[in-house]
Order: sequence, then structure tokens, then C-alpha cells
Amino acid sequence: GGGEEEEGEAQVSSPPKSSIRTTSVTPPPRGMSTPPPSQPTVRAVAIFKVSVPGATSADKVLVVGNHRVIGEWQPSTAPVLSCTGNGDYEVTVSLPMDASTLEYKYVVVRSHGGAETECIWEDEVGNRRIVLGEASSGMLLEVPDGSFNANNHAGGVR
Repeated sequence: GGGEEEEGEAQVSSPPKSSIRTTSVTPPPRGMSTPPPSQPTVRAVAIFKVSVPGATSADKVLVVGNHRVIGEWQPSTAPVLSCTGNGDYEVTVSLPMDASTLEYKYVVVRSHGGAETECIWEDEVGNRRIVLGEASSGMLLEVPDGSFNANNHAGGVR
């Protein structure tokens, strides 16, 4: 059946004035608040970089972690890195003010033809971590994470 009214519509009580002009405004979804534009909402910008040996052009490399800007541990909503050549990948992510400590891993999503995909998580290393202090406000952070599944960032590649 149809014709039922949707539940949850807000009842608007109209003021006694008769010359009210109404404009239709779509409210934000419940539970989401939009910050006023005057406040700085971005704490820093991070460029995540990782090398994925053996990756093919069909592979997708994601950075997945504990904050909404990096998917909240859900690969389906995580940022996808772009291949810059030679198996190197990077993505630029704006980190909001509430992102103080980020924990994350890289995930390779490998297609096996059609809809079948395999998520390969970094299981050889612990969670990678970025701690943003007050000093990092407004900074551009390069995050050279070395190789996928290896703890060799900061130039420790032999």
C-alpha cells in the first residue's frame, strides 16, 4: 500500500504574523551539525605515501583508519591513493580539528575479475600512527610510510 504519511516530519507552529515568507530549506540529517564557516575546520593536511611492490594497475590502495576522514576502519569509505609511478602511491587528506591521533593501515583491494575483490590488509605491522599536536595546526604533513606491510618508513629502506 501507499498513501501513508511519512513519520518524523517536524510540526511547524506558525507565528501570529500573516506576512511571513517561507523558504524551503533542507535541514541537515539528524545528528550532523555543520560548523560555522568562520572557524578553521582543518587542522592540517597530510600526504600519505606508500610503496606497494607488485601492485598492478587494477589494484586499489586505500588508507583506512580510526577517523571518519580515513574511513573509520571501513575500506568502502576510505580514501583511495593515486599511483605516482614505480609502485608508489599517495593521497592528500585534510585532517579536521578533532583528528588528534590517527591510527591507520594501508589496504590493497585486488580485483579478481567481475565483482569479486580481495582486501589485503597490512598484517605484518602494527597500526601506523600520526599524533597531531597544537604545533601542527595549518601544517602540510608528508607521511612517507615506506613499503606496504613493512616498518621501514623515514628513509630506512635498504
